[in-house]
Amino acid sequence: MTERPGADAVRSAVATGRLVLFGSGHEALGLSVLTVAVDALVTATIRPVSDPPRPPTALLAATLETLAAHGVVFAMNHEVVIEHAFKERFDLGNRAAQVVALLRLLLIGEDATQARLREPRRLAELAHEVLGVAATPAPRADTLTCALGGLHHLQFGPTPFVSTFAVPLGSIVVATLAEDEGLLDAEAALFERTAEVIADLREARPELDLERLAYDDAWNLLLDAPMGRCDAATRERLLFTVMQTRDLLLAAHQLLSIPSEFDAGRRAHLGELLDRDHVQRAEALRASAPRHAALRLALQATGALGVWRHGRTVAALAPTGESPAIAAAAALHGAETMTLLTSA
Repeated sequence: MTERPGADAVRSAVATGRLVLFGSGHEALGLSVLTVAVDALVTATIRPVSDPPRPPTALLAATLETLAAHGVVFAMNHEVVIEHAFKERFDLGNRAAQVVALLRLLLIGEDATQARLREPRRLAELAHEVLGVAATPAPRADTLTCALGGLHHLQFGPTPFVSTFAVPLGSIVVATLAEDEGLLDAEAALFERTAEVIADLREARPELDLERLAYDDAWNLLLDAPMGRCDAATRERLLFTVMQTRDLLLAAHQLLSIPSEFDAGRRAHLGELLDRDHVQRAEALRASAPRHAALRLALQATGALGVWRHGRTVAALAPTGESPAIAAAAALHGAETMTLLTSA
C-alpha cells in the first residue's frame, strides 16, 4: 500500500540508545552479548516540507527502499528530521537508534503488514536490513536493544535466543576523551586476529560451538588443529580471552536471574564482573593508553562499582546517588560525560 502523510503532518517517534556490558564484537563470532538500553534518545520528527525542500538523507532513503520491498510505499511530501540527545562520539548505538526511530515514525498504518512490521523483534530485524541497504551495517545486538528496550542476553549461535531481565541497573556514567590513544585501531586489529583464529579452528573442527567449549577441550583443539594465520601463543591468548568473556557474561546472567531485589550487594557483584572482563580484555589488547587508564582509576576511586570500555566510551556503573561525583571525577580528567538511566 502507499502512505501519503499530509504536508502539514507533524509527529515524532523515539528510540533508546544501547550500551554493551559484555561481549562487544562477539556477535560476529557466534557468541552471546549482554546489552542494556539507556535513555540517550534519538528522535525522528516528520514535519512540513521546508522551502527549498531538503533531499532525504541516505539513511531515510534506505529506510524507504527497505519498506517498499516489504510492500509499504510512502509518497514523501514532507521531510524528516533526526535529533540526538547525545554526541556521536559516545558509542551508544547511534545508527541503530536512528533507524528504529525512523521505522516507528513511518509505520503507523492500521493494515496487517505494518502491524506485523511494528512488532519489536521484527522491527529490529527490519532496522538491521535497512542498515545493510545503507551500507552502514551494525550488529543485530544494537538494533534488538534499541527496538526492545531493557536489559538483554542476546545469543547469536546455533540456537539464537533473547533473555530479558526485569532488573533496574540504575545510573551509568559514560565518559569519552578527545583522543582515543590508538585504542580503536588496536581493537580493530585484535578483533581481526581473533576472527582469524576462530575461523582457523572452525576449519579444523566445523562443528565447533564456542558457547559450549570446555577449557580441556580447548587445549586439545589448540594442540590438534593445524597452525593457522597466528602463532601458537597468540592463538591461545585470543581463544581464552573470548572464552573468559563468555564465562563472565554467563556469571552475570546467573546474577541477574536471581528472583529477588537487585540490591547493593548484587550491583557490586555485577561491577566486579565488569571490572574483571575489562582487565582481561585490556591484557589481550596489549596497547598503552595512559589517559584512559588514569580515567578508569579515578572513577574507581570515586566509588564506581565497575568501569569498562566499549569503543570510545568509558562506562561506570554508579552506586545509588553517586553518579554526580563520578561524572565530576571524569570531567576533572578532561572527559566529556553523560549520566544515563538504564531501562528495565
